[in-house]
Amino acid sequence: MLEIVRIAGPFFTGLSVVFVALYFTRSTKKTDIVHAFDVRLDAIRNFHHELVKRTIAREISKASFDAADAADGLQYYRRFFRLQRDQFLAFQSGYIDEKIYVEWMTWRRHEYHGAEPAVLGVTYAAAWAVWSKRPPFERHIFIEFLDKIHDSPKPVKDIVHEYSPPWHRRMLPR
Repeated sequence: MLEIVRIAGPFFTGLSVVFVALYFTRSTKKTDIVHAFDVRLDAIRNFHHELVKRTIAREISKASFDAADAADGLQYYRRFFRLQRDQFLAFQSGYIDEKIYVEWMTWRRHEYHGAEPAVLGVTYAAAWAVWSKRPPFERHIFIEFLDKIHDSPKPVKDIVHEYSPPWHRRMLPR
């Protein structure tokens, strides 16, 4: 019996160390991913700020927006929606906490319903209508998800929970 304890003790200690290391590695990875998304969002928002300054200058001078302005506005939203898609995929893989993601999606609903001014004549809703209809995105689960975030009367947290990883829905209470 003593021989079994001598063999089993180190085995279970080693196994515990492996599980703890995996837990902290995943936890650190989640933090790194959220930080990387914040850095990307800051860069996109800096681009947005420059476009807003151009928008204001156009409005003050009473000049109309041209095709080049619209292209720049759509470019901003393309970058922004690609970030949203990447965040969604990371969320579905379990790398973004549900509470953080609910907060982010609450802002998307807010922006879709016109809380933000147009960027060089392009609104969030108009840009989404263009971006979401492009193949192969038009059939992507992210499009379905964000359409629900935008238009559903359901609370954002319920929609986010509905699209959370399957193991997450089973294990964690709402």
